[in-house]
Amino acid sequence: MATIARRIPEGGYVLVEAGHILRAWELHHAKIITLLDLRVWLACHELVARRQGAQNRQHANYTHEELARLVSVTALGRIKSSLRRLERARLVTWSTNSVKVTHPGPHDSHTTFISIRRLVPMPRRMVRFLAAGTSRSVIATTFGVMLRCLFIRRGECSGIGRCKASWVADTFGIDERSAKRARGELVRIGWVRPLGSSQWSMNRWGGQFQVNLNWRSPESKRPASRLSPLSPPIEPCLSPPESNKHPLREYTHQNPARRGPAGVRKDPAKSLVAPSLRDVHRSDLIDRERTLALHREACERGLAERSEAGRLRFVGLAMHARRCGTRNPAGLFAWLLAGRRWGFITQVDEDQARDLLSGEGKRSRPKPQEPARSAFFTAGLVGQNLISQFGREDAQCRSVAASRVHESLMCVR
Repeated sequence: MATIARRIPEGGYVLVEAGHILRAWELHHAKIITLLDLRVWLACHELVARRQGAQNRQHANYTHEELARLVSVTALGRIKSSLRRLERARLVTWSTNSVKVTHPGPHDSHTTFISIRRLVPMPRRMVRFLAAGTSRSVIATTFGVMLRCLFIRRGECSGIGRCKASWVADTFGIDERSAKRARGELVRIGWVRPLGSSQWSMNRWGGQFQVNLNWRSPESKRPASRLSPLSPPIEPCLSPPESNKHPLREYTHQNPARRGPAGVRKDPAKSLVAPSLRDVHRSDLIDRERTLALHREACERGLAERSEAGRLRFVGLAMHARRCGTRNPAGLFAWLLAGRRWGFITQVDEDQARDLLSGEGKRSRPKPQEPARSAFFTAGLVGQNLISQFGREDAQCRSVAASRVHESLMCVR
Protein backbone atom coordinates (compact mmCIF):
# COMPACT_ATOMS: atom_id res chain seq x y z
CA MET A 1 0.00 0.00 0.00
CA ALA A 2 1.20 3.46 -0.87
CA THR A 3 2.19 6.08 1.59
CA ILE A 4 -0.15 8.85 2.62
CA ALA A 5 1.36 11.40 0.22
CA ARG A 6 3.81 11.15 -2.68
CA ARG A 7 4.80 13.28 -5.62
CA ILE A 8 2.61 11.68 -8.25
CA PRO A 9 0.70 8.40 -8.50
CA GLU A 10 2.64 5.63 -10.15
CA GLY A 11 1.83 5.70 -13.86
CA GLY A 12 0.97 9.40 -13.84
CA TYR A 13 -2.28 11.26 -13.44
CA VAL A 14 -4.62 13.56 -15.35
CA LEU A 15 -5.86 16.81 -13.85
CA VAL A 16 -9.58 17.27 -14.46
CA GLU A 17 -11.86 19.81 -12.86
CA ALA A 18 -14.48 18.37 -10.53
CA GLY A 19 -17.22 20.18 -12.44
CA HIS A 20 -16.15 18.46 -15.67
CA ILE A 21 -16.47 15.03 -14.07
CA LEU A 22 -19.88 15.82 -12.63
CA ARG A 23 -21.09 17.34 -15.91
CA ALA A 24 -19.99 14.32 -17.95
CA TRP A 25 -21.81 11.99 -15.58
CA GLU A 26 -24.86 14.24 -15.61
CA LEU A 27 -25.07 13.99 -19.41
CA HIS A 28 -24.85 10.22 -19.14
CA HIS A 29 -27.49 10.11 -16.42
CA ALA A 30 -29.78 12.22 -18.63
CA LYS A 31 -29.22 9.67 -21.46
CA ILE A 32 -27.64 12.26 -23.73
CA ILE A 33 -24.52 10.11 -23.96
CA THR A 34 -24.22 6.37 -23.42
CA LEU A 35 -21.95 4.43 -21.09
CA LEU A 36 -19.65 3.68 -24.02
CA ASP A 37 -19.47 7.42 -24.76
CA LEU A 38 -18.41 8.04 -21.16
CA ARG A 39 -15.66 5.43 -21.50
CA VAL A 40 -14.51 7.04 -24.76
CA TRP A 41 -14.40 10.38 -22.94
CA LEU A 42 -12.05 8.85 -20.35
CA ALA A 43 -9.94 7.27 -23.10
CA CYS A 44 -9.55 10.68 -24.76
CA HIS A 45 -7.96 11.96 -21.54
CA GLU A 46 -5.47 9.10 -21.76
CA LEU A 47 -4.69 9.85 -25.43
CA VAL A 48 -3.98 13.49 -24.64
CA ALA A 49 -1.78 12.55 -21.66
CA ARG A 50 0.29 10.16 -23.81
CA ARG A 51 1.19 12.92 -26.27
CA GLN A 52 1.84 15.76 -23.85
CA GLY A 53 5.55 14.93 -23.55
CA ALA A 54 6.15 14.81 -27.31
CA GLN A 55 3.92 17.75 -28.23
CA ASN A 56 6.78 20.15 -28.96
CA ARG A 57 8.99 17.68 -30.77
CA GLN A 58 6.69 16.09 -33.31
CA HIS A 59 3.16 16.34 -34.57
CA ALA A 60 0.60 14.22 -32.78
CA ASN A 61 -1.45 11.67 -34.67
CA TYR A 62 -4.70 10.34 -33.23
CA THR A 63 -6.37 7.26 -34.68
CA HIS A 64 -9.65 5.52 -34.05
CA GLU A 65 -7.85 2.18 -33.78
CA GLU A 66 -5.88 3.32 -30.73
CA LEU A 67 -9.04 4.65 -29.13
CA ALA A 68 -10.82 1.36 -29.87
CA ARG A 69 -8.06 -0.60 -28.13
CA LEU A 70 -8.41 1.53 -25.01
CA VAL A 71 -12.15 0.93 -24.75
CA SER A 72 -11.88 -2.75 -25.82
CA VAL A 73 -14.15 -2.34 -28.86
CA THR A 74 -13.39 -3.89 -32.25
CA ALA A 75 -16.04 -2.10 -34.33
CA LEU A 76 -14.71 1.30 -35.38
CA GLY A 77 -18.21 2.44 -36.31
CA ARG A 78 -19.21 2.44 -32.65
CA ILE A 79 -16.18 4.57 -31.79
CA LYS A 80 -17.02 7.11 -34.49
CA SER A 81 -20.64 7.29 -33.34
CA SER A 82 -19.52 7.88 -29.76
CA LEU A 83 -17.20 10.68 -30.84
CA ARG A 84 -20.04 12.38 -32.74
CA ARG A 85 -22.27 12.26 -29.67
CA LEU A 86 -19.47 13.61 -27.49
CA GLU A 87 -18.89 16.48 -29.92
CA ARG A 88 -22.61 17.33 -29.90
CA ALA A 89 -22.48 17.34 -26.09
CA ARG A 90 -19.40 19.62 -26.24
CA LEU A 91 -17.23 17.20 -24.29
CA VAL A 92 -14.61 16.35 -26.94
CA THR A 93 -13.26 17.93 -30.12
CA TRP A 94 -11.71 15.19 -32.28
CA SER A 95 -9.36 15.39 -35.24
CA THR A 96 -6.43 13.36 -36.45
CA ASN A 97 -3.97 16.09 -35.38
CA SER A 98 -5.46 17.13 -32.04
CA VAL A 99 -7.94 16.00 -29.42
CA LYS A 100 -9.31 18.57 -27.02
CA VAL A 101 -11.42 17.75 -24.00
CA THR A 102 -13.53 20.92 -23.98
CA HIS A 103 -15.41 22.57 -21.15
CA PRO A 104 -18.80 20.81 -20.99
CA GLY A 105 -20.75 23.74 -19.56
CA PRO A 106 -22.14 24.53 -16.12
CA HIS A 107 -23.02 21.78 -13.72
CA ASP A 108 -26.75 21.77 -12.91
CA SER A 109 -26.99 19.35 -9.98
CA HIS A 110 -26.78 20.54 -6.40
CA THR A 111 -23.71 18.80 -4.96
CA THR A 112 -22.48 19.61 -1.49
CA PHE A 113 -18.95 19.33 -0.08
CA ILE A 114 -17.45 19.66 -3.59
CA SER A 115 -15.72 22.63 -5.21
CA ILE A 116 -16.41 22.33 -8.93
CA ARG A 117 -13.27 24.36 -9.76
CA ARG A 118 -10.94 22.03 -7.87
CA LEU A 119 -8.49 20.01 -9.97
CA VAL A 120 -8.82 16.30 -9.29
CA PRO A 121 -5.73 14.13 -10.00
CA MET A 122 -7.20 11.09 -11.77
CA PRO A 123 -4.63 8.23 -11.87
CA ARG A 124 -4.03 7.20 -15.46
CA ARG A 125 -4.04 3.51 -14.60
CA MET A 126 -7.51 3.82 -13.12
CA VAL A 127 -8.61 5.91 -16.13
CA ARG A 128 -7.50 3.11 -18.46
CA PHE A 129 -9.20 0.53 -16.22
CA LEU A 130 -12.52 2.39 -16.36
CA ALA A 131 -12.24 3.02 -20.10
CA ALA A 132 -11.58 -0.66 -20.80
CA GLY A 133 -15.02 -1.55 -19.53
CA THR A 134 -16.73 -1.91 -16.17
CA SER A 135 -20.17 -1.44 -14.68
CA ARG A 136 -22.00 1.85 -14.35
CA SER A 137 -22.01 1.71 -10.54
CA VAL A 138 -18.24 1.07 -10.40
CA ILE A 139 -17.55 4.14 -12.57
CA ALA A 140 -19.83 6.31 -10.43
CA THR A 141 -18.29 5.07 -7.18
CA THR A 142 -14.77 5.58 -8.55
CA PHE A 143 -15.64 9.16 -9.50
CA GLY A 144 -17.02 9.71 -6.00
CA VAL A 145 -13.85 8.38 -4.35
CA MET A 146 -11.69 10.56 -6.61
CA LEU A 147 -13.71 13.66 -5.75
CA ARG A 148 -13.57 13.02 -1.99
CA CYS A 149 -10.17 11.36 -1.50
CA LEU A 150 -7.68 12.60 -4.14
CA PHE A 151 -6.08 16.04 -3.68
CA ILE A 152 -3.02 17.99 -4.85
CA ARG A 153 -1.42 19.70 -1.84
CA ARG A 154 1.95 21.49 -1.98
CA GLY A 155 2.92 19.68 -5.16
CA GLU A 156 2.17 16.27 -3.67
CA CYS A 157 -0.77 13.97 -4.24
CA SER A 158 -2.77 12.92 -1.20
CA GLY A 159 -5.09 9.92 -1.33
CA ILE A 160 -6.92 9.95 2.01
CA GLY A 161 -10.47 11.14 2.52
CA ARG A 162 -13.98 10.24 3.62
CA CYS A 163 -16.71 9.05 1.31
CA LYS A 164 -20.24 7.90 2.20
CA ALA A 165 -22.14 5.47 0.03
CA SER A 166 -25.30 7.53 0.52
CA TRP A 167 -23.51 10.64 -0.82
CA VAL A 168 -22.35 8.72 -3.90
CA ALA A 169 -25.90 7.46 -4.46
CA ASP A 170 -27.44 10.94 -4.16
CA THR A 171 -24.79 12.67 -6.28
CA PHE A 172 -24.62 10.19 -9.16
CA GLY A 173 -28.21 8.93 -9.08
CA ILE A 174 -27.54 5.26 -8.35
CA ASP A 175 -28.88 2.94 -5.68
CA GLU A 176 -27.11 2.96 -2.32
CA ARG A 177 -26.80 -0.81 -2.37
CA SER A 178 -25.09 -0.62 -5.78
CA ALA A 179 -22.68 2.00 -4.42
CA LYS A 180 -21.75 -0.27 -1.50
CA ARG A 181 -21.28 -3.22 -3.84
CA ALA A 182 -19.06 -1.17 -6.18
CA ARG A 183 -17.03 0.11 -3.23
CA GLY A 184 -16.47 -3.48 -2.16
CA GLU A 185 -15.25 -4.26 -5.68
CA LEU A 186 -12.71 -1.41 -5.48
CA VAL A 187 -11.52 -2.75 -2.14
CA ARG A 188 -11.22 -6.25 -3.60
CA ILE A 189 -8.99 -5.16 -6.50
CA GLY A 190 -6.83 -3.16 -4.06
CA TRP A 191 -7.40 0.38 -5.32
CA VAL A 192 -8.80 1.66 -2.01
CA ARG A 193 -8.34 0.48 1.55
CA PRO A 194 -10.71 1.32 4.41
CA LEU A 195 -9.11 2.95 7.44
CA GLY A 196 -10.31 2.67 10.98
CA SER A 197 -12.56 5.45 12.30
CA SER A 198 -15.14 5.94 15.01
CA GLN A 199 -18.77 5.09 14.44
CA TRP A 200 -19.81 8.68 15.14
CA SER A 201 -17.55 10.05 12.39
CA MET A 202 -18.66 7.31 9.98
CA ASN A 203 -22.31 8.20 10.53
CA ARG A 204 -21.66 11.89 9.91
CA TRP A 205 -18.99 12.02 7.20
CA GLY A 206 -18.62 8.42 6.07
CA GLY A 207 -15.83 5.93 6.33
CA GLN A 208 -12.20 6.93 5.86
CA PHE A 209 -10.44 5.45 2.85
CA GLN A 210 -6.94 5.53 1.41
CA VAL A 211 -6.33 5.34 -2.34
CA ASN A 212 -3.44 3.12 -3.42
CA LEU A 213 -1.26 5.43 -5.54
CA ASN A 214 0.96 2.47 -6.56
CA TRP A 215 -2.00 0.40 -7.77
CA ARG A 216 -1.70 -1.78 -10.86
CA SER A 217 -4.60 -3.07 -12.89
CA PRO A 218 -5.26 -6.80 -12.49
CA GLU A 219 -5.16 -7.14 -16.29
CA SER A 220 -1.92 -5.17 -16.80
CA LYS A 221 0.24 -8.29 -16.44
CA ARG A 222 -1.24 -9.87 -19.56
CA PRO A 223 0.33 -9.01 -22.96
CA ALA A 224 -1.50 -6.45 -25.06
CA SER A 225 -3.53 -7.77 -27.97
CA ARG A 226 -5.23 -6.14 -30.89
CA LEU A 227 -8.28 -8.37 -30.49
CA SER A 228 -10.61 -7.85 -27.59
CA PRO A 229 -10.42 -10.65 -25.03
CA LEU A 230 -13.37 -12.89 -24.42
CA SER A 231 -15.77 -11.60 -21.84
CA PRO A 232 -15.55 -13.52 -18.57
CA PRO A 233 -18.66 -15.34 -17.41
CA ILE A 234 -20.95 -13.12 -15.39
CA GLU A 235 -21.21 -14.46 -11.88
CA PRO A 236 -24.23 -13.56 -9.77
CA CYS A 237 -23.36 -10.95 -7.18
CA LEU A 238 -26.01 -9.87 -4.73
CA SER A 239 -26.07 -6.39 -3.29
CA PRO A 240 -25.78 -6.06 0.50
CA PRO A 241 -29.07 -5.94 2.39
CA GLU A 242 -30.73 -2.54 2.47
CA SER A 243 -30.72 -1.09 5.96
CA ASN A 244 -33.85 0.56 7.28
CA LYS A 245 -32.73 3.88 8.75
CA HIS A 246 -36.19 4.73 10.08
CA PRO A 247 -37.66 1.61 11.73
CA LEU A 248 -41.15 1.68 13.20
CA ARG A 249 -41.29 2.37 16.92
CA GLU A 250 -44.92 1.32 17.32
CA TYR A 251 -47.84 -0.02 15.40
CA THR A 252 -49.46 2.69 13.32
CA HIS A 253 -52.68 0.86 12.41
CA GLN A 254 -54.66 -0.27 15.44
CA ASN A 255 -58.15 -0.28 13.89
CA PRO A 256 -58.43 -2.90 11.15
CA ALA A 257 -61.34 -2.75 8.77
CA ARG A 258 -64.48 -4.78 9.31
CA ARG A 259 -64.96 -8.11 7.68
CA GLY A 260 -66.65 -7.94 4.33
CA PRO A 261 -69.90 -9.68 3.46
CA ALA A 262 -69.80 -13.42 2.92
CA GLY A 263 -70.43 -15.01 -0.45
CA VAL A 264 -69.15 -14.60 -3.95
CA ARG A 265 -68.40 -11.12 -5.15
CA LYS A 266 -69.80 -10.49 -8.58
CA ASP A 267 -68.26 -8.12 -11.04
CA PRO A 268 -70.16 -4.83 -11.35
CA ALA A 269 -72.23 -4.45 -14.48
CA LYS A 270 -70.63 -2.53 -17.27
CA SER A 271 -71.94 0.97 -17.65
CA LEU A 272 -73.93 1.40 -20.87
CA VAL A 273 -73.86 4.47 -23.03
CA ALA A 274 -76.99 6.47 -23.68
CA PRO A 275 -79.28 4.84 -26.28
CA SER A 276 -79.00 6.32 -29.75
CA LEU A 277 -80.24 5.39 -33.21
CA ARG A 278 -76.72 6.00 -34.52
CA ASP A 279 -75.46 3.00 -32.53
CA VAL A 280 -78.18 0.54 -31.55
CA HIS A 281 -77.26 -2.24 -29.11
CA ARG A 282 -79.06 -5.45 -28.23
CA SER A 283 -79.78 -4.09 -24.74
CA ASP A 284 -81.77 -1.25 -26.36
CA LEU A 285 -84.28 -3.83 -27.63
CA ILE A 286 -84.64 -5.56 -24.26
CA ASP A 287 -84.92 -2.74 -21.73
CA ARG A 288 -88.22 -0.82 -21.92
CA GLU A 289 -86.74 2.55 -20.92
CA ARG A 290 -84.02 2.35 -23.56
CA THR A 291 -86.55 1.28 -26.22
CA LEU A 292 -88.80 4.24 -25.38
CA ALA A 293 -85.77 6.55 -25.53
CA LEU A 294 -85.14 5.32 -29.06
CA HIS A 295 -88.81 5.94 -29.86
CA ARG A 296 -88.54 9.56 -28.74
CA GLU A 297 -85.48 10.06 -30.91
CA ALA A 298 -87.25 8.43 -33.87
CA CYS A 299 -90.17 10.82 -33.40
CA GLU A 300 -87.81 13.78 -33.54
CA ARG A 301 -86.35 12.46 -36.78
CA GLY A 302 -89.77 11.77 -38.30
CA LEU A 303 -89.34 7.99 -38.41
CA ALA A 304 -92.16 7.23 -35.94
CA GLU A 305 -95.37 8.77 -34.60
CA ARG A 306 -95.90 10.11 -31.09
CA SER A 307 -99.31 8.46 -30.63
CA GLU A 308 -99.93 5.29 -28.65
CA ALA A 309 -100.42 3.37 -31.86
CA GLY A 310 -97.15 4.70 -33.21
CA ARG A 311 -95.35 3.74 -30.02
CA LEU A 312 -96.88 0.23 -30.11
CA ARG A 313 -95.83 -0.15 -33.72
CA PHE A 314 -92.28 1.04 -32.92
CA VAL A 315 -91.91 -1.37 -30.00
CA GLY A 316 -93.43 -4.17 -32.09
CA LEU A 317 -90.76 -3.57 -34.72
CA ALA A 318 -88.11 -3.85 -31.99
CA MET A 319 -89.68 -7.11 -30.76
CA HIS A 320 -89.61 -8.49 -34.30
CA ALA A 321 -85.92 -7.65 -34.70
CA ARG A 322 -85.18 -9.15 -31.30
CA ARG A 323 -87.04 -12.37 -32.16
CA CYS A 324 -85.89 -12.87 -35.75
CA GLY A 325 -82.41 -11.33 -35.63
CA THR A 326 -80.22 -14.29 -34.67
CA ARG A 327 -76.83 -12.73 -35.48
CA ASN A 328 -77.35 -8.97 -35.45
CA PRO A 329 -80.76 -7.97 -34.08
CA ALA A 330 -79.69 -4.35 -33.62
CA GLY A 331 -78.66 -4.08 -37.27
CA LEU A 332 -81.93 -5.69 -38.38
CA PHE A 333 -83.92 -3.19 -36.31
CA ALA A 334 -82.00 -0.24 -37.78
CA TRP A 335 -82.69 -1.53 -41.30
CA LEU A 336 -86.41 -2.01 -40.64
CA LEU A 337 -86.76 1.41 -39.02
CA ALA A 338 -84.83 3.26 -41.73
CA GLY A 339 -87.19 1.90 -44.40
CA ARG A 340 -90.27 2.15 -42.13
CA ARG A 341 -91.08 -1.48 -42.91
CA TRP A 342 -94.00 -1.88 -40.51
CA GLY A 343 -95.42 -4.79 -42.51
CA PHE A 344 -92.95 -7.20 -40.94
CA ILE A 345 -94.69 -6.87 -37.55
CA THR A 346 -96.72 -9.98 -36.66
CA GLN A 347 -99.35 -10.59 -34.01
CA VAL A 348 -96.73 -12.24 -31.80
CA ASP A 349 -94.54 -9.13 -32.02
CA GLU A 350 -97.49 -6.88 -31.17
CA ASP A 351 -98.40 -9.01 -28.13
CA GLN A 352 -94.82 -8.85 -26.87
CA ALA A 353 -94.85 -5.09 -27.38
CA ARG A 354 -98.02 -4.79 -25.30
CA ASP A 355 -96.42 -6.88 -22.55
CA LEU A 356 -93.36 -4.62 -22.59
CA LEU A 357 -95.48 -1.47 -22.41
CA SER A 358 -97.91 -2.81 -19.82
CA GLY A 359 -95.69 -1.80 -16.91
CA GLU A 360 -95.76 1.86 -17.94
CA GLY A 361 -99.59 1.86 -18.30
CA LYS A 362 -100.11 0.48 -14.80
CA ARG A 363 -97.98 3.23 -13.29
CA SER A 364 -99.41 6.11 -15.32
CA ARG A 365 -103.10 5.15 -15.14
CA PRO A 366 -103.94 3.29 -11.91
CA LYS A 367 -106.91 0.95 -12.13
CA PRO A 368 -109.98 2.10 -10.08
CA GLN A 369 -111.08 -0.10 -7.23
CA GLU A 370 -114.71 -0.49 -8.58
CA PRO A 371 -115.93 0.33 -12.10
CA ALA A 372 -118.75 2.86 -12.43
CA ARG A 373 -120.85 0.44 -14.49
CA SER A 374 -120.93 -2.09 -11.66
CA ALA A 375 -121.90 0.63 -9.18
CA PHE A 376 -124.84 1.78 -11.30
CA PHE A 377 -125.90 -1.81 -11.81
CA THR A 378 -125.92 -2.36 -8.05
CA ALA A 379 -127.92 0.85 -7.50
CA GLY A 380 -130.44 -0.25 -10.13
CA LEU A 381 -130.96 -3.58 -8.42
CA VAL A 382 -131.61 -1.81 -5.12
CA GLY A 383 -134.17 0.48 -6.79
CA GLN A 384 -135.97 -2.41 -8.46
CA ASN A 385 -136.26 -4.26 -5.17
CA LEU A 386 -137.73 -1.21 -3.47
CA ILE A 387 -140.23 -0.53 -6.26
CA SER A 388 -141.24 -4.18 -6.38
CA GLN A 389 -141.73 -4.12 -2.63
CA PHE A 390 -143.85 -0.96 -2.64
CA GLY A 391 -145.20 -1.16 -6.17
CA ARG A 392 -148.67 -2.34 -5.16
CA GLU A 393 -149.09 0.29 -2.43
CA ASP A 394 -150.31 3.79 -2.72
CA ALA A 395 -148.55 6.71 -4.32
CA GLN A 396 -146.91 7.76 -1.08
CA CYS A 397 -145.01 4.48 -0.91
CA ARG A 398 -143.86 4.84 -4.52
CA SER A 399 -142.46 8.29 -3.79
CA VAL A 400 -140.53 6.92 -0.82
CA ALA A 401 -139.01 4.18 -3.01
CA ALA A 402 -138.04 6.67 -5.70
CA SER A 403 -136.31 8.91 -3.15
CA ARG A 404 -134.29 5.95 -1.84
CA VAL A 405 -133.21 5.02 -5.36
CA HIS A 406 -132.16 8.64 -5.95
CA GLU A 407 -130.08 8.58 -2.75
CA SER A 408 -128.38 5.36 -3.85
CA LEU A 409 -127.43 6.87 -7.20
CA MET A 410 -126.04 10.00 -5.52
CA CYS A 411 -123.87 7.83 -3.30
CA VAL A 412 -122.52 6.05 -6.36
CA ARG A 413 -121.60 9.35 -8.00
